[in-house]
Amino acid sequence: MFLTHTKPYQPNAEFRQFKRLFFDDFFSPNILLQNGIRTEDSIHSQIDEEENAWYIRIALPGLNNKSISLALEEGVLVVQYEKDDQEEKEGNRFATSFTKRFKLNKDIDLGEVKAQMNHGLLTITLPKVKVKKVERKKIPIAS
Repeated sequence: MFLTHTKPYQPNAEFRQFKRLFFDDFFSPNILLQNGIRTEDSIHSQIDEEENAWYIRIALPGLNNKSISLALEEGVLVVQYEKDDQEEKEGNRFATSFTKRFKLNKDIDLGEVKAQMNHGLLTITLPKVKVKKVERKKIPIAS
């Protein structure tokens, strides 16, 4: 099963994606996804936005939460896995590891990020910063 990021249709989305790929992100060390998050490697993930939070779901079948580490580094969420033991087969040595990075949008409350592993599916909850709604206020004009 592949997890994919889906968004409702937006006019000119293809042009904006093309412009972002070739002009905005060309020199960027972190590839950015629409709305502030983009993955850079091939581990299957799904990114969903809701009103109060972003959700990143990463399929990691056969792994447990003790072998996975999460870190926030300068606005980037880093997901790492490294197998402790190395396997040697026919004179070649193999080690299993991966690193996946997500560039985070500025609307995320970094102090409230949470993660949960359930049956090989890592779910990372990234709450949005709560913005106070400004009520319209009439300002009297003095004469």
